[in-house]
Amino acid sequence: MKRMKLLKKLTAIVVAGAITLTPMSSLKTSASVAEYNGGNYNIRTILSDYQHFVFNNYTNANHQVGAVAVGGVGELGNFGDGQMSPSYVNEVKSIGNFNPGSFSADVPTSPANSDLYYTSLDAGVTLTSGGGKTYTSVTTGEYLDFTSAYTNVSQESDAVANNADKIYDVGDVSTVLVGGYSSQKVLTIDIAAYNYITITAAAYNLANIIQVKGSGTLATDFTTDGAGNANCISILGSTAELGNNTLMYFGYFDKVDLGTATNKVFTYGTVAGSDIEFSNLLKGLAGSNSQICDTGMNLIWNFPEYNGTIDFAGGAGSLIAPQATVNSTGGNFEGSVIANNFTSTSTEGHFYPFYAQ
Repeated sequence: MKRMKLLKKLTAIVVAGAITLTPMSSLKTSASVAEYNGGNYNIRTILSDYQHFVFNNYTNANHQVGAVAVGGVGELGNFGDGQMSPSYVNEVKSIGNFNPGSFSADVPTSPANSDLYYTSLDAGVTLTSGGGKTYTSVTTGEYLDFTSAYTNVSQESDAVANNADKIYDVGDVSTVLVGGYSSQKVLTIDIAAYNYITITAAAYNLANIIQVKGSGTLATDFTTDGAGNANCISILGSTAELGNNTLMYFGYFDKVDLGTATNKVFTYGTVAGSDIEFSNLLKGLAGSNSQICDTGMNLIWNFPEYNGTIDFAGGAGSLIAPQATVNSTGGNFEGSVIANNFTSTSTEGHFYPFYAQ
């Protein structure tokens, strides 16, 4: 089984592509504001520190367990129960219940996890520190530099996709009788053999079902080990190639209209999937208490070029889409999101950071 160290792989990519990751030492903040914990604006550390890292606008009417970082306008529901870094919102338009420390047994004592930084508040919004939470006003760029973050994440996202261990194209898509009665176009990707996988736009368009084939053991397939191994699946294509909207559904295949070309079902194990959504299967990881997973989760979906809307339904794994709007739908979502814009009205997000905590 091929297992490549993530750090070694990304280091080679950075050297080959002349990518410069901005160290946080060059972006030091004033003494009154805790410096960003990530060290570098890179995908692995952001996914470990934040559940949602959004370069522009953020609307979330439901419950998200981890920390959020919003570079534009934020409409926040309930969040921060298990945050491991301070949250930040550039402009707070509305806010629900900020509840840091609820999962303190699963969150490291350092860095402090009781802070929400913000730059401005809309009329009618007031924030008062106390009761285990701290609100601090900062200037734009004082805590997080979203311009540098966007540049670095976009470059890394593109480099990983273009330096894959395995590229799947249209010749890898097969016609399969699924569930004993439905003929579907299936692309099976092998994460047991390859850590860095790229799916071409043509293959993604042709397939109805994308089956994730692993060892068959959740811990082996999706737990980040001490060497920092990842399973990263990149999907190429812009809106011109994939359409203005694509649906990623993680569950049983016949719960989605696969007659619509932009609808895709993602399954784990069997081709047909399970009545238990893929995201709920991840709750079986040893470090999960169904709200937060402190042993690290290594599954990453990467859209380096796509600038449309991704409907992430019952999302399983973290999603990297620096140019896209992500709409989280379905019951639960296990992982983190890095996106241009983010919306959710119906999904409860559970925090599964990349690195073990």
